[in-house]
Amino acid sequence: MAGLRLGLLAAATVSLAILISPAVNAFARAQRPNVVLIQTDDQTLRDLRATWRTPSGTLKPVMPNTLSLIGNKGVTFDRYYSSLPLCGPSRATLLSGSYAHNDGIRGNSGTSGGWDGFRTHDIYSNNLAVWLQQAGYRTIHVGKFTNNYGSEAAPETRIPPGWDQWETSATDNSTREYYGYRLNVNGDIQGPFGESDYGPYWGLDDPRCPDLAPVGIVCNDSTDLAAIRASAQIAASPSRTPFYLQLDFGAPHGDSRPPIGPTPPTRYIDSAFDTALPRSPSFNEADISDKPSFLRDQAEPLTPNAISYLREEYRRTVETLRGVDDGVGRVLDALRGRGELSNTYVIFTSDNGFFRGEHRIERAKFLPYEPSIHLPLLIRGPGIKPRGHSPELVANIDLAPTILKIAAAKATRSLDGRNLAPFWRHRGRTTNRPILLESFFNSSNLDPAPPDDEPADPQPRHRAGGSSRGATASISAPIEDYLGVIAGRYKYVEYNTGDRELYDLKRDPDELINRIRAPRYARVQKAMV
Repeated sequence: MAGLRLGLLAAATVSLAILISPAVNAFARAQRPNVVLIQTDDQTLRDLRATWRTPSGTLKPVMPNTLSLIGNKGVTFDRYYSSLPLCGPSRATLLSGSYAHNDGIRGNSGTSGGWDGFRTHDIYSNNLAVWLQQAGYRTIHVGKFTNNYGSEAAPETRIPPGWDQWETSATDNSTREYYGYRLNVNGDIQGPFGESDYGPYWGLDDPRCPDLAPVGIVCNDSTDLAAIRASAQIAASPSRTPFYLQLDFGAPHGDSRPPIGPTPPTRYIDSAFDTALPRSPSFNEADISDKPSFLRDQAEPLTPNAISYLREEYRRTVETLRGVDDGVGRVLDALRGRGELSNTYVIFTSDNGFFRGEHRIERAKFLPYEPSIHLPLLIRGPGIKPRGHSPELVANIDLAPTILKIAAAKATRSLDGRNLAPFWRHRGRTTNRPILLESFFNSSNLDPAPPDDEPADPQPRHRAGGSSRGATASISAPIEDYLGVIAGRYKYVEYNTGDRELYDLKRDPDELINRIRAPRYARVQKAMV
C-alpha cells in the first residue's frame, strides 16, 4: 500500500491555492451571488431519482422539487464521489476542501473525528465558513453539524468560528433523532422539540404539519423544522449583503430507535408501503469469490428475513426523503419570494451513500463500492445553463474551492480540490485528474461499535401484526482500512488485509467482476499503482 500511497498523494492531492483577492468594495460585495448548500445524510445516488408507488399503483418521483428546481435548472455532475464515506470526515472535507489525511478528520469520534477532532485541528479556524465570513458574507448554518456535537446531558453551547447565524442540533443523538432533540441557537440551547419518547405511530407531529397545521398545533419534525428555519433566515438576511446558507438535513439517516430506518414526517408514514426495494445486479451478489477476504469469509447470501428488513428500511427512507424534498421546495420558494433566486447558487448533495444488500452487504457504508461513495451533486445558479450534465470526475474536495470562486473569497490554507465552474460552462470537458479513496477506521480513535450500526432489536413495521427481524446471515459493511483511486473509467483499491480490487466502471458499473488478476488489465493495474 505504501507505493500506492506515494503515487496517489503526488497525483491526487496536489494542493490548489485559491488566488482571489478578498479586497472588494462594498458595491462589488453587494453584487456577489448568494450560495445555498443543501446536504442530506446517507442518501444514495439511486435515491435521488427513485420513485414511490401510490395505492393506485402509479409511480411518482420521490424528490420532484429537487430534480425540477435544481437538477433541471442547472447541471448534474454524474461522477461525484465522497473520498471517505462516513459522516464526520465527509462533512469536514466539504468545509476544508481537503482530503481527510490532510484536514485530520478521519472518523466520527475521538481525537481525529467528529466534534472533538474538528475543534482540535487547524480546520476549526480555517474552513469555508471562516473564509466566506472574512469576505463579507453572512454565514448561516441550520441542522446537523458533525457527530458528537454535544450530549443529551450537556448540549453543546460552543459555536465554531465563521458562523454569523447558528441553529444547529446540539445533543448526542441529534444526528439521528427526529423528535426530542435540542438546538444550539447562537449559543442558547432551545428545546426539546417534541417528545423524546416517540415511536412509529405515537409522539409525532399532527399529520397536517407543517403547512396545514391548525392554530395552536406545534410542528417539531426535525426535517420540516430545519427547512422552516433555513427559509426564515433567507427572509431575514439584510438586503445587498450576500449570504451563505448551509442546510444540513439529518435525514434520511436511520433513527437510533426501532423500527429500523428514519422517521418520516407524519403526513408520509406508510405512503410508500407498496414500494419495492430496488435490486441492482449486485444485490445479494451470487458469486463473491473475487471479493476481499473479509467479505468472502463473512457474507452469506441474504435471507428472506434480511431482505424484508431492508425493504422496510427503504420504504421509510423514501417517505423521509419526500419530507426532505418538501424542504427543498420551501427553500427555493423563500429565495424566489425574496427576489434572490436568480442571484443564488443552489447546491444539492449527500455526505455519503448506503448499502442495501449490494455485494451481500446488508447496510451501513464505509467500503469504497459505488452505493457508498457515488453520490448526487446538482448545482443551479447564475450562468449555469439548464438541463446539463458533466461527465468529469469530481469529489467533495471540490465544493469549497467552487464556492470560494463564486464568492470571490480566499482560503488561508492549501486545498486539494478545484473550482468546478469550467465544467458547467463546458459540459463535455474532462480531465485526467484522479480521485483518492481512503479509510482510517482501524487506525483512528473510533467508537468501539461501527459509528452507524443498526439499533438493537429493530421492529419492522407491518400493516398488521409485527415481527422482529431476528438473526440474518449477511453482514453490515466491515470496518476496514483501504487506500484507492478512481482514474478515468477504473477504480483500484488496496486494503490493509492485503486484498486488492480493480473495476472497469464503464463495462461493469455494478462492480461484479474484480479484474485484479485479468491479464488484459495488467497495464491498467500497473498505471494505477
